[in-house]
Amino acid sequence: MSEPTTAEMLIALRETHRNLPYRESWAFFDELRVGTGFGHGSEQSMDAFAIALWPSKHWASHAYEIKTSRADFTRELRTPVKRRPALRYSNLFWFVTPEGLVKPEEVPIEAGLIEVRWRGGGYPRREDWFTDIVLQAPWRDIPPPTWNLFASVARRVHRLENGHGES
Repeated sequence: MSEPTTAEMLIALRETHRNLPYRESWAFFDELRVGTGFGHGSEQSMDAFAIALWPSKHWASHAYEIKTSRADFTRELRTPVKRRPALRYSNLFWFVTPEGLVKPEEVPIEAGLIEVRWRGGGYPRREDWFTDIVLQAPWRDIPPPTWNLFASVARRVHRLENGHGES
């Protein structure tokens, strides 16, 4: 059996949010830029971002950084500034990896670890992958989102509503 691809891990994350109680209370975006335009870090993106849409859930936001290889994960550890925008906009920050790629003790203190695992059976299909929390991400209070992030989300929604895809 092969390891999950980035696309399969994104599907597993999206399905996790779809299967939560009150699934309409969450918005999920993959490859979400932290701003529009170029310069001042606007071109940086989060592999995935989810936000609770109800006040009762405190508008909790989750940022997900997908790592498919050991080299990619260790490179991320050497350049923590890369995850700064995701930490800025999320109450919970997660590394998402194939099963067994990262040990919980290797995960930085500000992050959690989610593994994407295969349900078993025959040849794996995209829907056969699921997520498992290995290390709970710590809750962080964050400042309100910026207009840059709001514009990026609005642009994505506008494109989806007008049939232009998710890019």
